[in-house]
Amino acid sequence: ECTATQGYHNTHLHLALTRGLKCHPNDNPPAIKNVLLCGRYLREKNYDGYYYNKCQNLRRDLREAYDEAFTKYDVLIMPTIPKKAAQFPSKNPSLSGEYTEPPVLQ
Repeated sequence: ECTATQGYHNTHLHLALTRGLKCHPNDNPPAIKNVLLCGRYLREKNYDGYYYNKCQNLRRDLREAYDEAFTKYDVLIMPTIPKKAAQFPSKNPSLSGEYTEPPVLQ
């Protein structure tokens, strides 16, 4: 399997994570299961690495854009989720619902 990730690869961590995914697949959160299913789908459809290569090209362009921005600025401040922040809760909010769930699941 080919990856173009730069930097150190911890082989012991990789083995432990792979073993955990195989032994306890239902213990993963829904977001992880979704990523794994999408990866399996793309692999089984045999797109011959088309989307992987396309993403690597986009990654290069994105990195160049960040490098250029950092020549002008020391810090880039951006939103962390693609939606507006929730309203500040009342003095006695409920302990269930929107104030206790992660924003990405709402």
